[in-house]
Amino acid sequence: MAPNSYSAGAFTRGGLLFISLLFNAFQAFGELASTMLGRPIVNKHRAYTFHRPSALWIAQIVVDMAFGAAQILMFSTIVYFMCGLVRDAGAFFTFYLIIISGYLAMTLFFRTIGVVREHDCLLTFTGQILIFLDRSVPILTTRSSLQLLL
Repeated sequence: MAPNSYSAGAFTRGGLLFISLLFNAFQAFGELASTMLGRPIVNKHRAYTFHRPSALWIAQIVVDMAFGAAQILMFSTIVYFMCGLVRDAGAFFTFYLIIISGYLAMTLFFRTIGVVREHDCLLTFTGQILIFLDRSVPILTTRSSLQLLL
């Protein structure tokens, strides 16, 4: 068996992890509109001293993570076993933990941008660019494409 055969599925597994993170990042990106639309209400509540805005954001994160964890569990179960990854509880829950942490990070990132930024067009453009920056193309498939250009 050749030494290169051990890493034969590394790119496809990385692609699966990327697509899983991308799908959940798009769901986190979908919550951006409600953050932008709720900003005047939060500012009015702060002016009337009903509650602190940080209490609202922390409560939203706790509630969203409860619903998001159930949704991501169903998504992860289907994707993980449909793609034929290792049938081990530790490997599955590691995959699930990575997806949950990526969802939480993207949710917090987009909410932070939604609170700080004032213009919607800059916000959506920034979010779309940041989501798509992570994917790379394998070198073996680009060599044949580059030879056609040279």
